[in-house]
Amino acid sequence: MTPFLFSQCLVVVVALVAAPPADDVKALLAEAEAQVQAKDLAAAAVSFGQAAAAAHKANDLLLEQEVAEKLDRPLSRMEPAAVAALLKCLDPARSGAFVSAHAIATDLLLAATARADYAQVDAAAAVLAKHEKSPNPGKCPPFVTRYAEGLKALAAKKEKDAAAVLDKALDGFVKNGWLDLATSAGTELAAVRLRLGDEAGAAAAIGAVASACGEGTDPALLREWRSLVEKRLRGAPPAVLTAYEKAIAPIAGGSSAGAAGGAGGAGASAGAPAKSKVGAAWESLDSKKPFVTVARTKAGFRVREGFDAKFVADRPPAPGLGYQVDGGVTMAFAGNAVALRMIDPTGRRGQPGESSEPSTSGWAFYRLAEGESYGLAKSGVVSVTAASRD
Repeated sequence: MTPFLFSQCLVVVVALVAAPPADDVKALLAEAEAQVQAKDLAAAAVSFGQAAAAAHKANDLLLEQEVAEKLDRPLSRMEPAAVAALLKCLDPARSGAFVSAHAIATDLLLAATARADYAQVDAAAAVLAKHEKSPNPGKCPPFVTRYAEGLKALAAKKEKDAAAVLDKALDGFVKNGWLDLATSAGTELAAVRLRLGDEAGAAAAIGAVASACGEGTDPALLREWRSLVEKRLRGAPPAVLTAYEKAIAPIAGGSSAGAAGGAGGAGASAGAPAKSKVGAAWESLDSKKPFVTVARTKAGFRVREGFDAKFVADRPPAPGLGYQVDGGVTMAFAGNAVALRMIDPTGRRGQPGESSEPSTSGWAFYRLAEGESYGLAKSGVVSVTAASRD
């Protein structure tokens, strides 16, 4: 056999034995789960990251869901250094449906402010800067990038620079109603200004956050802000905290409300496998065209489904973490943010339980400005664009 023919045969053999994406992902997830059991979360972070990257490369939304479901609990226990290692495996420019670099990087920023530890901020900032320039990222990413730049300046001991850029981030968060980000950036900014001897500036930062609070503010977000202020602004002059005290008055001495239970699935039954609406339409869905859209309106959110033209659901603002379920698609809502929580082609899976705590950790939440729309494609890519006016 000539060298050319041998090389051609070798290519064919390699192609035949190459594992399909699902096998690659499942093998990486098995490895990650074994590492979690061995309490090696640093190694598990990399395996999970590689699994997510493989699912993204295959543009396989159901594979990505499998990764997200197995990653959820371990991610909440990982140290920031492990999370940063996971980030290195992901494409910063991809707006993922379940696992997305920008969402994980944003959580790293929130953790940095909560801990006053900026060791992993550079990794998060690099991801966010690239995501901001990706196709259709929405209005929120540029402000999150400014927040990251402010924390980078703090890590470099450039506090005046940090104050200037954090002020820009805070302004965007407040104006668009992204209160979870505003409480974090505003508290960080107040701490910086106090170190600079600017009590009036610190009070102004706290006042800006308080201005975004009102009668309908989620009590859980107020509790989170209270916890953050107690950690980061302990001993601050009373005048600095005047607006804060008024804002958290509704939760003074209160406890959190109980969480709602999950909705049960239909369960297994004999006979042919069931299919949900999305399951029945799955093979015919366009891989690039959104099959679910969620628009932020003045009244809350409007959900539409491309596989069911008659379906429209309006969801008013609600405290905590809630869900909109229809046709095998479960969307999650926390404040002014939305995420895909489940795709159920069979319609038999149990639904996640709602919670009084608006945690977004572990899932790719997208914070929308009023008039923006979240669009989910079968490829697993999310776009944030101007909402249609119908």
